[in-house]
Amino acid sequence: MMDFILPAIVIGPVLIGLLSFLFPRKMQWILFFLTNIVLLGAVFYIRDRQNLFFLFELSYFPVNKLTMGMAYSQLGWFFLAISTVATLLFSAFSVGFNDKKHATAIAPLWLILVGASNGIFMAHDWLWFFIVWESMSWTSLLIIGHGRNKSFKAGIFYYLLSLAGTFALLMSIWLIFRHTGNFEIGSGILFLAQASVRAPFYALVVLALFTLAFFTKSALFPFHMWPSLAHAEAPDDFSAYLSGIMIKYGIFGLLLVVIPVFAASPLHAFKAVSGVPLPLYFTGWISAVTAAWGTIMAIFSSDMKKLMAWSTVANVGYIGAALSTGTSLGYAAALFHTANHMFFKGAIFASLAAVKYRTGEREMHKLGGLAYVMPVTFITFLLGIIAAAGIPPLSGFASKWMIFQALFERKLVFQSTMIFFASTGAFLYLFRALHTVFLGQLPRRFAKVKEVGPFMSFSLIGLMVLMLIPGTAPGTLLKPINSVLGSMGFEQVKTGWFFVQGSTTAIDGGITTFAFVLAVAVVFLLFVLGGKKKKVEMLDNYTSGETPEDWNLTEERYHYGNKFYQPIEVLFKWVPLGAVEEKYRQFGNSLVRLGNLIHDFFQGHSAWGWQLVAGIALLIGLGVM
Repeated sequence: MMDFILPAIVIGPVLIGLLSFLFPRKMQWILFFLTNIVLLGAVFYIRDRQNLFFLFELSYFPVNKLTMGMAYSQLGWFFLAISTVATLLFSAFSVGFNDKKHATAIAPLWLILVGASNGIFMAHDWLWFFIVWESMSWTSLLIIGHGRNKSFKAGIFYYLLSLAGTFALLMSIWLIFRHTGNFEIGSGILFLAQASVRAPFYALVVLALFTLAFFTKSALFPFHMWPSLAHAEAPDDFSAYLSGIMIKYGIFGLLLVVIPVFAASPLHAFKAVSGVPLPLYFTGWISAVTAAWGTIMAIFSSDMKKLMAWSTVANVGYIGAALSTGTSLGYAAALFHTANHMFFKGAIFASLAAVKYRTGEREMHKLGGLAYVMPVTFITFLLGIIAAAGIPPLSGFASKWMIFQALFERKLVFQSTMIFFASTGAFLYLFRALHTVFLGQLPRRFAKVKEVGPFMSFSLIGLMVLMLIPGTAPGTLLKPINSVLGSMGFEQVKTGWFFVQGSTTAIDGGITTFAFVLAVAVVFLLFVLGGKKKKVEMLDNYTSGETPEDWNLTEERYHYGNKFYQPIEVLFKWVPLGAVEEKYRQFGNSLVRLGNLIHDFFQGHSAWGWQLVAGIALLIGLGVM
């Protein structure tokens, strides 16, 4: 059924974003918030409208009957729904965040980005997908850069990696079009599934190009380093969107193309390990390495935004590992953790943005004790790291449990071990962030810090609810996920509102929540009935009567968060941390030198430049002769 609601969901935010350039900055943010309210209603209005599409014919194209546009799919709707819910809460946070002191003027660009994001999830064909994909890339570059030198360099680095993925995506689309004569995504998937039998090498090349394109966007190894730059240097209120939503575009792409091709291909088309096609098996190992690498880098980060950026890299590794199992349980676990990560990492980054908003600090050892003066922010962050660590009854527990169940189902022991290492290591960096930022002694210079305003607090409370509900009742997300699996021809997972069946056992969110609440109540009762408490100043406790100034120590340097894991860092000296980043840096420097050479050549400053051209021409001439 042709309907104009799809272009309204996609093109509407773009037009409103362009129009909002004419409004004052505060009005831009209010318009951003109101637009997301309308979008949320529109997204849930189109739920289960399977035959909904909006296409137009490209009559001027040199091939007959080519169409371009949008169409409804259960997979696209699921990503659209969870991203719209999260974006609405992020927009409420930004309304309060962007005052005269913190204004970034990115609201119009952010609206355009929201429209492009919606277009990706609703794409019917590769032409439309590529247009909105590129719109998303350059818009996010402008937002990440936002007029500052350091931020712009981070944005350029992110964009250059994305550009490599863009060329891979364009090449894969062209290779499909050469054989199918059209750009329909469904037709391309069918062609690749058939080609896996008739021409397996050709199919693998195309799939490798698609995978490269989506790996760059989702920061899977070896493209894992850009979040530590882009997430850290992006506007503080935008980092939640960047980490929660944008890094999932690559996951959506893998589910849209790569996974269906392997699922539709005969098992004998590719060599298999533990029942997993060899390319997917390699993807699983890459994802496991990404999870472990992100965890190690997070442990040694002292910048709270960089720490959480590396945490995001690790969590994308979990999702990739689940996808690579090639089972319905793995796909469900990947989708579940994608949604949960969107909410709990959004909550964490929003909490850190609130801290930066009130204190102006990002270095964790310069903070501390903020739980006393920012209780809503503290509780949001606390619930966020509980969910990120996979502790019940928060949402991250159920999805991480499902990931391990999917790996156990395929008997992928070593990958499970890597993921377990990453998940266990998460306790180290999450514990550090909690204690150094929110617990301990409140620095004297932050004694007058207050909680954030109503809009920001509303957003934080909303994100808390989104972390609590799926943890207690996993079916709230798994039932829509089952609809996605069914639409893609996969077996659905066994679940109820509270119950989830895995490969070896089952869990009940209601029972775990009850047990957790009961344990907290008992501990609180013991605390209340305990002896009289006495507050001890941090320096009185730590310095054993000595005066820190006598040893050239300030409060910040004496903070226990400073070089928190230095003893552990010694154990990892043999690991070449930063080696991949160094290779990229060397490659970038080579490009700069090449650019300078070309510049000098065309400016006539290079005396040997013409000799080089003449020599190349001579060699070509000799080759032709």
